[in-house]
Amino acid sequence: LDLRLKQLMEALILWIGSLSGVPIHQQLPPFPLSQHAQVAKALMPSMRGTKSDPQGLARAERVMSAIPPETYRKAVQMLTTFDRRDQLEKIAVPALLVAGSDDKIAPPSAMQSMARRIPHAEFVLLEGCGHLGPMDQPQAFNGALEDFLQRRSP
Repeated sequence: LDLRLKQLMEALILWIGSLSGVPIHQQLPPFPLSQHAQVAKALMPSMRGTKSDPQGLARAERVMSAIPPETYRKAVQMLTTFDRRDQLEKIAVPALLVAGSDDKIAPPSAMQSMARRIPHAEFVLLEGCGHLGPMDQPQAFNGALEDFLQRRSP
């Protein structure tokens, strides 16, 4: 996020990131294209929550299986190495941070800590939600998002 463009923003939504110590892209072993679907199937159980929508998780698995492995690896590297935590206090628009209570990849405590550092931030915890918020619990996620946006619409 380029904070120099803040005049163009009216609100910011941060959803389930990754703040763990060892970058996950360094933990991913190389895998051939033919095995990408198996990797997606193997990863999904670790990303689900106790109240996950089975259809949403099946969709997430299909989507992940369709991503070329090198693209996935690069996206994970980018997501896990991009760090702007030192800029949180400079966010000058209302912010919504959404986390899942069962997220083992981006613990809710990390998102809540970020919310405390952002002026005018709101934190929403989706109970029983894993790492894939919009697909894990689409109704709860969309409800939180809609509520946040409606309170800011003219």
